[in-house]
Amino acid sequence: MMEPSLAGKDRAPSVFDEADSVRSRKPKWELIADVSIVTAAELNLLKAFDQNANKVIETDGLKLASILMKILQNVANPESKRYVITILADMINVSESRASLLIESAKAENMIVSEPFFKLLGKKEDPYLMHQASRIMSSLVMAGDKLGGNMKKYFVWLRNIIGRMELDTPEVSLLCIQRVLSRSENRLLLFQEGLDACLIPLTWENRIQAQYQAILCLWMTSFDPIVASNMENTHHVVAKVAAVLKTARKEKLARVCIALFRNLVQKPEDSNVAQDHLSVMVGAKVLPVINNIVEQKMFADEELMDDAKFLLGRLQERFEKMSSFDEYSSEVMTGPLEWSPVHKSIRFWKENVTRFNDDNYKLLRMLVEYLKSKQSSSECIAVAIHDLGEYARHYPAGKRALDSLQAKICVTGLIEHEDSAVRYEALIALQKMMTNNWEYLGEKTRKDMEGKTA
Repeated sequence: MMEPSLAGKDRAPSVFDEADSVRSRKPKWELIADVSIVTAAELNLLKAFDQNANKVIETDGLKLASILMKILQNVANPESKRYVITILADMINVSESRASLLIESAKAENMIVSEPFFKLLGKKEDPYLMHQASRIMSSLVMAGDKLGGNMKKYFVWLRNIIGRMELDTPEVSLLCIQRVLSRSENRLLLFQEGLDACLIPLTWENRIQAQYQAILCLWMTSFDPIVASNMENTHHVVAKVAAVLKTARKEKLARVCIALFRNLVQKPEDSNVAQDHLSVMVGAKVLPVINNIVEQKMFADEELMDDAKFLLGRLQERFEKMSSFDEYSSEVMTGPLEWSPVHKSIRFWKENVTRFNDDNYKLLRMLVEYLKSKQSSSECIAVAIHDLGEYARHYPAGKRALDSLQAKICVTGLIEHEDSAVRYEALIALQKMMTNNWEYLGEKTRKDMEGKTA
Protein backbone atom coordinates (compact mmCIF):
# COMPACT_ATOMS: atom_id res chain seq x y z
CA MET A 1 0.00 0.00 0.00
CA MET A 2 1.16 3.50 -0.81
CA GLU A 3 1.78 6.09 1.89
CA PRO A 4 -1.58 7.47 3.06
CA SER A 5 -3.31 10.72 2.22
CA LEU A 6 -6.22 11.83 4.37
CA ALA A 7 -7.41 14.85 2.45
CA GLY A 8 -11.13 15.56 2.58
CA LYS A 9 -13.83 15.18 5.17
CA ASP A 10 -13.93 12.50 7.81
CA ARG A 11 -17.07 10.60 8.64
CA ALA A 12 -19.26 11.61 11.58
CA PRO A 13 -19.52 8.72 14.08
CA SER A 14 -22.43 8.46 16.49
CA VAL A 15 -20.84 10.65 19.15
CA PHE A 16 -21.61 13.47 16.69
CA ASP A 17 -25.13 12.33 15.83
CA GLU A 18 -26.60 15.35 17.57
CA ALA A 19 -24.62 17.77 15.38
CA ASP A 20 -27.61 18.47 13.13
CA SER A 21 -29.72 19.28 16.17
CA VAL A 22 -26.99 21.60 17.50
CA ARG A 23 -26.77 23.43 14.14
CA SER A 24 -30.52 24.01 14.16
CA ARG A 25 -30.38 25.83 17.50
CA LYS A 26 -28.64 29.04 16.46
CA PRO A 27 -27.91 31.34 19.38
CA LYS A 28 -29.22 34.88 19.51
CA TRP A 29 -26.09 36.82 18.68
CA GLU A 30 -27.70 39.98 20.11
CA LEU A 31 -27.69 38.45 23.60
CA ILE A 32 -23.99 37.70 23.25
CA ALA A 33 -23.40 41.29 22.14
CA ASP A 34 -25.40 42.56 25.12
CA VAL A 35 -22.83 41.06 27.52
CA SER A 36 -20.01 42.74 25.57
CA ILE A 37 -18.47 39.56 24.18
CA VAL A 38 -18.72 40.93 20.64
CA THR A 39 -18.90 44.45 19.24
CA ALA A 40 -21.63 45.87 17.00
CA ALA A 41 -19.46 45.40 13.91
CA GLU A 42 -18.74 41.80 14.89
CA LEU A 43 -22.45 41.23 15.47
CA ASN A 44 -23.18 42.35 11.91
CA LEU A 45 -20.59 39.92 10.56
CA LEU A 46 -22.18 37.06 12.51
CA LYS A 47 -25.60 37.93 11.07
CA ALA A 48 -24.09 38.00 7.58
CA PHE A 49 -22.55 34.59 8.28
CA ASP A 50 -26.00 33.25 9.12
CA GLN A 51 -27.24 34.43 5.74
CA ASN A 52 -24.33 33.25 3.58
CA ALA A 53 -21.67 31.29 5.45
CA ASN A 54 -19.38 30.48 2.52
CA LYS A 55 -19.29 34.08 1.27
CA VAL A 56 -18.31 35.42 4.70
CA ILE A 57 -15.64 32.73 5.11
CA GLU A 58 -14.17 33.61 1.71
CA THR A 59 -14.20 37.41 2.23
CA ASP A 60 -13.80 37.81 6.01
CA GLY A 61 -12.59 34.41 7.16
CA LEU A 62 -9.89 35.71 9.52
CA LYS A 63 -12.27 38.10 11.24
CA LEU A 64 -14.94 35.42 11.55
CA ALA A 65 -12.47 32.91 13.00
CA SER A 66 -11.32 35.46 15.56
CA ILE A 67 -14.90 36.29 16.59
CA LEU A 68 -15.93 32.65 16.94
CA MET A 69 -12.83 31.85 19.03
CA LYS A 70 -13.62 34.80 21.29
CA ILE A 71 -17.20 33.63 21.80
CA LEU A 72 -16.08 30.03 22.43
CA GLN A 73 -13.77 31.18 25.22
CA ASN A 74 -16.12 33.66 26.89
CA VAL A 75 -19.72 32.56 26.42
CA ALA A 76 -21.25 30.83 29.44
CA ASN A 77 -24.32 29.29 27.82
CA PRO A 78 -23.60 25.58 27.06
CA GLU A 79 -25.84 25.53 23.98
CA SER A 80 -24.11 28.57 22.50
CA LYS A 81 -20.71 26.98 23.16
CA ARG A 82 -21.84 23.76 21.44
CA TYR A 83 -23.12 25.71 18.42
CA VAL A 84 -19.92 27.72 18.02
CA ILE A 85 -17.61 24.71 18.25
CA THR A 86 -19.79 22.86 15.75
CA ILE A 87 -19.61 25.56 13.08
CA LEU A 88 -15.87 25.94 13.76
CA ALA A 89 -15.43 22.20 13.17
CA ASP A 90 -17.59 22.36 10.04
CA MET A 91 -15.62 25.30 8.75
CA ILE A 92 -12.08 24.00 9.20
CA ASN A 93 -12.76 20.38 8.27
CA VAL A 94 -13.50 21.47 4.71
CA SER A 95 -9.84 22.09 3.89
CA GLU A 96 -6.43 22.85 5.40
CA SER A 97 -6.68 26.42 4.11
CA ARG A 98 -9.72 27.03 6.28
CA ALA A 99 -7.99 25.47 9.28
CA SER A 100 -5.21 27.97 8.63
CA LEU A 101 -7.73 30.78 9.18
CA LEU A 102 -7.96 29.71 12.80
CA ILE A 103 -4.18 29.52 13.14
CA GLU A 104 -3.61 32.94 11.56
CA SER A 105 -6.34 34.62 13.60
CA ALA A 106 -4.76 33.28 16.81
CA LYS A 107 -1.35 34.60 15.77
CA ALA A 108 -2.87 38.03 15.19
CA GLU A 109 -4.24 37.93 18.74
CA ASN A 110 -0.87 36.69 20.06
CA MET A 111 -2.45 33.52 21.45
CA ILE A 112 -1.93 29.77 21.08
CA VAL A 113 -4.73 28.53 18.85
CA SER A 114 -5.03 25.13 20.55
CA GLU A 115 -5.25 26.45 24.11
CA PRO A 116 -9.06 26.83 24.31
CA PHE A 117 -9.53 23.39 22.80
CA PHE A 118 -7.17 21.77 25.30
CA LYS A 119 -9.40 23.15 28.05
CA LEU A 120 -12.45 21.56 26.44
CA LEU A 121 -10.78 18.13 26.36
CA GLY A 122 -11.48 17.95 30.07
CA LYS A 123 -15.27 18.29 29.60
CA LYS A 124 -16.02 14.63 30.33
CA GLU A 125 -19.58 15.56 31.26
CA ASP A 126 -20.14 16.66 27.65
CA PRO A 127 -18.61 14.10 25.24
CA TYR A 128 -19.92 15.99 22.23
CA LEU A 129 -18.05 19.16 23.15
CA MET A 130 -14.95 17.22 24.14
CA HIS A 131 -14.70 15.27 20.90
CA GLN A 132 -15.48 18.26 18.69
CA ALA A 133 -12.52 19.98 20.36
CA SER A 134 -10.31 16.98 19.62
CA ARG A 135 -11.54 16.85 16.04
CA ILE A 136 -10.64 20.52 15.54
CA MET A 137 -7.20 19.97 17.07
CA SER A 138 -6.49 17.15 14.64
CA SER A 139 -7.46 19.46 11.77
CA LEU A 140 -5.11 22.13 13.11
CA VAL A 141 -2.28 19.60 13.17
CA MET A 142 -3.06 18.58 9.57
CA ALA A 143 -2.70 22.25 8.67
CA GLY A 144 0.77 22.35 10.25
CA ASP A 145 0.06 23.58 13.78
CA LYS A 146 2.21 22.14 16.60
CA LEU A 147 -0.41 22.61 19.34
CA GLY A 148 1.84 25.04 21.17
CA GLY A 149 4.46 22.34 21.70
CA ASN A 150 1.88 20.16 23.45
CA MET A 151 1.54 17.35 20.92
CA LYS A 152 2.65 14.86 23.57
CA LYS A 153 -0.13 16.07 25.87
CA TYR A 154 -2.67 15.55 23.09
CA PHE A 155 -1.41 12.02 22.39
CA VAL A 156 -1.66 11.17 26.09
CA TRP A 157 -5.28 12.40 26.14
CA LEU A 158 -6.12 10.32 23.06
CA ARG A 159 -4.46 7.26 24.58
CA ASN A 160 -6.47 7.60 27.79
CA ILE A 161 -9.78 8.19 26.01
CA ILE A 162 -9.57 5.30 23.53
CA GLY A 163 -10.27 2.72 26.21
CA ARG A 164 -13.68 4.25 26.89
CA MET A 165 -16.23 2.08 25.11
CA GLU A 166 -19.32 4.31 25.10
CA LEU A 167 -20.71 5.29 21.70
CA ASP A 168 -17.96 5.49 19.06
CA THR A 169 -15.42 7.14 21.36
CA PRO A 170 -12.53 4.80 20.32
CA GLU A 171 -13.27 5.23 16.61
CA VAL A 172 -13.52 9.02 16.94
CA SER A 173 -10.20 9.23 18.78
CA LEU A 174 -8.47 6.83 16.39
CA LEU A 175 -9.72 8.98 13.52
CA CYS A 176 -8.01 11.98 15.13
CA ILE A 177 -4.79 9.98 15.40
CA GLN A 178 -5.06 9.07 11.71
CA ARG A 179 -5.38 12.73 10.82
CA VAL A 180 -2.41 13.70 12.95
CA LEU A 181 -0.32 10.92 11.39
CA SER A 182 -1.00 12.27 7.90
CA ARG A 183 1.96 14.55 8.66
CA SER A 184 5.06 12.36 8.68
CA GLU A 185 6.84 14.35 11.39
CA ASN A 186 4.27 13.16 13.94
CA ARG A 187 4.81 9.44 13.45
CA LEU A 188 7.93 9.09 15.57
CA LEU A 189 6.33 11.16 18.32
CA LEU A 190 3.26 8.92 18.42
CA PHE A 191 5.55 5.90 18.62
CA GLN A 192 7.32 7.44 21.60
CA GLU A 193 4.27 8.73 23.46
CA GLY A 194 1.08 6.99 22.43
CA LEU A 195 1.49 3.92 20.23
CA ASP A 196 0.10 1.67 22.96
CA ALA A 197 -3.25 3.44 22.46
CA CYS A 198 -3.45 1.81 19.03
CA LEU A 199 -2.99 -1.65 20.56
CA ILE A 200 -5.99 -1.41 22.90
CA PRO A 201 -8.71 -2.13 20.28
CA LEU A 202 -6.93 -5.12 18.72
CA THR A 203 -8.64 -7.54 21.12
CA TRP A 204 -12.13 -6.11 20.48
CA GLU A 205 -13.48 -8.79 18.16
CA ASN A 206 -16.90 -7.13 17.99
CA ARG A 207 -15.50 -3.70 17.03
CA ILE A 208 -14.09 -4.37 13.56
CA GLN A 209 -14.02 -0.67 12.62
CA ALA A 210 -11.95 0.14 15.71
CA GLN A 211 -9.58 -2.75 14.91
CA TYR A 212 -9.21 -1.51 11.35
CA GLN A 213 -8.51 2.09 12.40
CA ALA A 214 -6.03 1.01 15.08
CA ILE A 215 -4.00 -1.12 12.65
CA LEU A 216 -4.25 1.65 10.07
CA CYS A 217 -2.58 3.97 12.60
CA LEU A 218 0.15 1.36 13.21
CA TRP A 219 0.65 1.09 9.46
CA MET A 220 0.91 4.85 9.06
CA THR A 221 3.58 5.10 11.77
CA SER A 222 5.53 2.23 10.18
CA PHE A 223 6.46 4.44 7.22
CA ASP A 224 9.02 6.00 9.55
CA PRO A 225 12.14 3.75 9.36
CA ILE A 226 12.95 4.24 13.05
CA VAL A 227 9.44 3.23 14.07
CA ALA A 228 9.40 0.28 11.67
CA SER A 229 12.69 -0.92 13.15
CA ASN A 230 11.60 -0.71 16.77
CA MET A 231 7.83 -1.15 17.17
CA GLU A 232 8.03 -4.94 17.39
CA ASN A 233 10.80 -4.85 19.98
CA THR A 234 8.96 -2.33 22.17
CA HIS A 235 5.29 -3.23 21.62
CA HIS A 236 5.22 -6.80 20.21
CA VAL A 237 2.77 -5.79 17.50
CA VAL A 238 3.26 -8.81 15.22
CA ALA A 239 1.51 -11.36 17.45
CA LYS A 240 -1.35 -8.95 18.19
CA VAL A 241 -1.93 -8.07 14.53
CA ALA A 242 -1.47 -11.71 13.47
CA ALA A 243 -4.31 -12.68 15.82
CA VAL A 244 -6.57 -10.17 14.04
CA LEU A 245 -5.47 -11.33 10.58
CA LYS A 246 -6.21 -14.99 11.38
CA THR A 247 -9.89 -14.20 11.92
CA ALA A 248 -10.26 -11.30 9.47
CA ARG A 249 -13.17 -11.65 7.07
CA LYS A 250 -13.36 -8.02 5.97
CA GLU A 251 -11.07 -7.25 3.04
CA LYS A 252 -10.04 -3.85 4.39
CA LEU A 253 -8.97 -5.40 7.70
CA ALA A 254 -6.83 -8.07 6.03
CA ARG A 255 -5.38 -5.44 3.69
CA VAL A 256 -4.08 -3.19 6.43
CA CYS A 257 -2.70 -6.10 8.49
CA ILE A 258 -0.68 -7.40 5.55
CA ALA A 259 0.41 -3.89 4.54
CA LEU A 260 1.76 -3.32 8.06
CA PHE A 261 3.71 -6.59 7.93
CA ARG A 262 5.17 -5.60 4.56
CA ASN A 263 6.37 -2.29 6.00
CA LEU A 264 7.98 -4.11 8.93
CA VAL A 265 10.00 -6.04 6.36
CA GLN A 266 10.74 -3.24 3.89
CA LYS A 267 11.11 -0.05 5.94
CA PRO A 268 13.86 -0.92 8.47
CA GLU A 269 17.22 0.28 7.18
CA ASP A 270 19.03 -2.63 8.88
CA SER A 271 18.39 -5.86 6.95
CA ASN A 272 19.02 -7.88 10.12
CA VAL A 273 16.03 -6.18 11.75
CA ALA A 274 13.87 -7.13 8.78
CA GLN A 275 15.02 -10.74 9.14
CA ASP A 276 14.18 -10.65 12.85
CA HIS A 277 10.69 -9.41 12.00
CA LEU A 278 10.23 -12.26 9.53
CA SER A 279 11.32 -14.73 12.21
CA VAL A 280 8.77 -13.29 14.61
CA MET A 281 6.07 -13.59 11.95
CA VAL A 282 6.99 -17.24 11.44
CA GLY A 283 6.70 -17.78 15.19
CA ALA A 284 3.30 -16.08 15.18
CA LYS A 285 2.06 -18.54 12.51
CA VAL A 286 1.66 -15.83 9.87
CA LEU A 287 3.13 -17.99 7.09
CA PRO A 288 0.23 -20.49 6.80
CA VAL A 289 -2.29 -17.64 6.95
CA ILE A 290 -0.63 -15.74 4.10
CA ASN A 291 -0.14 -18.96 2.14
CA ASN A 292 -3.85 -19.70 2.41
CA ILE A 293 -4.79 -16.16 1.29
CA VAL A 294 -2.57 -16.48 -1.80
CA GLU A 295 -3.48 -20.06 -2.73
CA GLN A 296 -7.21 -19.58 -2.23
CA LYS A 297 -7.19 -16.11 -3.82
CA MET A 298 -9.34 -15.04 -0.91
CA PHE A 299 -9.58 -11.35 -1.78
CA ALA A 300 -10.23 -9.43 -4.98
CA ASP A 301 -8.11 -6.39 -4.09
CA GLU A 302 -5.01 -6.51 -6.32
CA GLU A 303 -2.87 -4.41 -4.00
CA LEU A 304 -3.70 -6.68 -1.06
CA MET A 305 -2.81 -9.78 -3.06
CA ASP A 306 0.45 -8.22 -4.29
CA ASP A 307 1.42 -7.48 -0.69
CA ALA A 308 0.46 -11.04 0.32
CA LYS A 309 2.56 -12.58 -2.47
CA PHE A 310 5.54 -10.42 -1.52
CA LEU A 311 5.20 -11.39 2.12
CA LEU A 312 4.74 -15.08 1.31
CA GLY A 313 7.98 -15.17 -0.65
CA ARG A 314 9.97 -13.49 2.11
CA LEU A 315 8.42 -15.65 4.85
CA GLN A 316 9.17 -18.86 2.94
CA GLU A 317 12.79 -17.79 2.45
CA ARG A 318 13.15 -17.06 6.15
CA PHE A 319 11.41 -20.25 7.25
CA GLU A 320 13.75 -22.41 5.15
CA LYS A 321 16.78 -20.82 6.83
CA MET A 322 15.47 -21.05 10.38
CA SER A 323 16.61 -23.85 12.68
CA SER A 324 14.13 -25.61 14.96
CA PHE A 325 15.47 -23.52 17.84
CA ASP A 326 14.92 -20.28 15.88
CA GLU A 327 11.35 -21.34 15.22
CA TYR A 328 10.82 -22.28 18.85
CA SER A 329 12.28 -18.99 20.10
CA SER A 330 10.04 -17.01 17.78
CA GLU A 331 6.98 -18.85 19.06
CA VAL A 332 7.90 -18.20 22.69
CA MET A 333 8.65 -14.53 22.07
CA THR A 334 5.45 -13.88 20.15
CA GLY A 335 2.96 -16.38 21.57
CA PRO A 336 0.61 -17.96 22.03
CA LEU A 337 2.18 -21.39 22.59
CA GLU A 338 0.62 -24.37 20.82
CA TRP A 339 1.33 -28.09 20.77
CA SER A 340 3.60 -28.07 17.73
CA PRO A 341 5.96 -31.10 17.28
CA VAL A 342 9.07 -29.28 18.51
CA HIS A 343 7.81 -29.15 22.11
CA LYS A 344 7.76 -32.94 22.39
CA SER A 345 10.88 -33.63 20.31
CA ILE A 346 13.49 -35.44 22.42
CA ARG A 347 16.15 -34.51 19.86
CA PHE A 348 15.25 -30.82 20.10
CA TRP A 349 15.63 -30.77 23.88
CA LYS A 350 18.89 -32.76 23.92
CA GLU A 351 20.47 -30.50 21.28
CA ASN A 352 19.21 -27.12 22.55
CA VAL A 353 18.52 -27.29 26.28
CA THR A 354 21.63 -25.31 27.32
CA ARG A 355 20.60 -22.47 24.98
CA PHE A 356 17.75 -21.76 27.39
CA ASN A 357 20.43 -20.32 29.70
CA ASP A 358 21.33 -17.58 27.20
CA ASP A 359 20.49 -13.90 27.74
CA ASN A 360 20.00 -14.41 31.47
CA TYR A 361 17.46 -17.21 30.94
CA LYS A 362 15.31 -15.09 28.64
CA LEU A 363 13.24 -17.96 27.24
CA LEU A 364 12.67 -19.47 30.69
CA ARG A 365 11.50 -16.09 31.94
CA MET A 366 9.02 -15.85 29.07
CA LEU A 367 7.67 -19.34 29.82
CA VAL A 368 7.13 -18.38 33.45
CA GLU A 369 5.33 -15.21 32.35
CA TYR A 370 2.87 -17.31 30.35
CA LEU A 371 1.99 -19.10 33.60
CA LYS A 372 1.28 -15.79 35.32
CA SER A 373 -0.61 -14.04 32.52
CA LYS A 374 -4.41 -13.91 32.70
CA GLN A 375 -4.45 -13.71 28.91
CA SER A 376 -2.85 -17.15 28.47
CA SER A 377 -5.14 -19.90 27.21
CA SER A 378 -5.21 -23.32 28.88
CA GLU A 379 -3.25 -24.79 25.96
CA CYS A 380 -0.62 -22.06 26.21
CA ILE A 381 -0.22 -22.67 29.95
CA ALA A 382 0.01 -26.43 29.49
CA VAL A 383 2.73 -26.09 26.82
CA ALA A 384 4.73 -23.63 28.96
CA ILE A 385 4.57 -25.98 31.97
CA HIS A 386 5.65 -28.90 29.79
CA ASP A 387 8.65 -26.99 28.42
CA LEU A 388 9.81 -25.93 31.88
CA GLY A 389 9.62 -29.57 32.91
CA GLU A 390 11.62 -30.66 29.87
CA TYR A 391 14.29 -28.12 30.70
CA ALA A 392 14.59 -29.63 34.20
CA ARG A 393 14.59 -33.16 32.77
CA HIS A 394 17.35 -32.60 30.20
CA TYR A 395 19.42 -30.14 32.24
CA PRO A 396 19.24 -31.04 35.95
CA ALA A 397 21.83 -28.35 36.78
CA GLY A 398 19.23 -25.78 35.72
CA LYS A 399 16.84 -26.60 38.55
CA ARG A 400 18.36 -23.83 40.65
CA ALA A 401 17.66 -21.37 37.87
CA LEU A 402 14.03 -22.52 37.81
CA ASP A 403 13.84 -21.96 41.56
CA SER A 404 15.26 -18.46 41.24
CA LEU A 405 12.66 -17.67 38.56
CA GLN A 406 9.90 -19.03 40.83
CA ALA A 407 8.94 -21.52 38.14
CA LYS A 408 8.26 -24.29 40.66
CA ILE A 409 6.01 -22.02 42.72
CA CYS A 410 4.03 -21.03 39.63
CA VAL A 411 3.65 -24.63 38.49
CA THR A 412 2.58 -25.74 41.98
CA GLY A 413 -0.15 -23.12 41.92
CA LEU A 414 -1.59 -24.74 38.78
CA ILE A 415 -2.06 -28.33 40.01
CA GLU A 416 -5.68 -27.44 40.86
CA HIS A 417 -6.33 -25.69 37.55
CA GLU A 418 -9.79 -26.19 36.02
CA ASP A 419 -8.30 -27.69 32.84
CA SER A 420 -7.27 -31.34 33.18
CA ALA A 421 -4.40 -30.99 30.68
CA VAL A 422 -2.91 -28.16 32.73
CA ARG A 423 -3.25 -30.22 35.94
CA TYR A 424 -1.53 -33.18 34.30
CA GLU A 425 1.37 -31.14 32.89
CA ALA A 426 1.80 -29.41 36.26
CA LEU A 427 2.09 -32.72 38.15
CA ILE A 428 4.53 -34.17 35.61
CA ALA A 429 6.66 -30.99 35.51
CA LEU A 430 6.91 -30.88 39.31
CA GLN A 431 8.17 -34.45 39.31
CA LYS A 432 10.79 -33.54 36.70
CA MET A 433 11.88 -30.57 38.80
CA MET A 434 12.03 -32.44 42.09
CA THR A 435 13.07 -36.04 41.35
CA ASN A 436 15.37 -38.06 39.14
CA ASN A 437 13.00 -41.04 38.56
CA TRP A 438 10.24 -38.99 37.02
CA GLU A 439 9.54 -41.52 34.22
CA TYR A 440 8.09 -44.02 36.70
CA LEU A 441 6.22 -41.34 38.63
CA GLY A 442 5.03 -39.71 35.42
CA GLU A 443 3.53 -42.95 34.13
CA LYS A 444 1.82 -43.49 37.48
CA THR A 445 0.43 -39.93 37.38
CA ARG A 446 -0.87 -40.46 33.85
CA LYS A 447 -2.73 -43.64 34.88
CA ASP A 448 -4.12 -41.92 38.00
CA MET A 449 -5.38 -38.99 35.89
CA GLU A 450 -6.98 -41.38 33.39
CA GLY A 451 -8.70 -43.20 36.25
CA LYS A 452 -10.21 -39.97 37.56
CA THR A 453 -11.62 -39.05 34.14
CA ALA A 454 -12.89 -42.53 33.29
